[in-house]
Amino acid sequence: MAEEGFPESVRLGFDVGANLRLMPRFNEKDPDTFFTLFERVADARNWPDADRTVMLQCVLTGRAQEAYSALHASECMNYAKVKSAVLRDLLCHFNRWCSAASVESFDGLCDLIVLEQFKNLIPPRIAVYVSEQKAATALRAAELADDFVLTHKSGFGLNALDNTHHLH
Repeated sequence: MAEEGFPESVRLGFDVGANLRLMPRFNEKDPDTFFTLFERVADARNWPDADRTVMLQCVLTGRAQEAYSALHASECMNYAKVKSAVLRDLLCHFNRWCSAASVESFDGLCDLIVLEQFKNLIPPRIAVYVSEQKAATALRAAELADDFVLTHKSGFGLNALDNTHHLH
């Protein structure tokens, strides 16, 4: 028996489980790619808006899931409104991030993105050190990372930064 509150197309045999396997994984860091892939699947399967929103709510995570759950029940059946709410919330989060980092220009944004990518590539201990030193640019972060590595070298031939080797 169908559950109340689901759109008619879902109640009449839309197989959420089977279609879920076709869904791309949601990634908050790249919502544009997700929505492009999602819409390709939905278009190929001829899903109406109501089915699209049911499928979306199955894969959204984090802030996007919160944005979806904040919508009124009637808005949750409108794919365009759901997509807009998710993207608007992520944009709001992005703007707060830029504001907290004092980004005031496109070049400042580029520096911030490159800096964050750099910190994601280096070992966690070094990334923490770079963050503690409040590096404002990737160039400054690289200098700090080099200094950290040079001052924390082990005299026994073991890299003191590698937590996988322990002396017993």
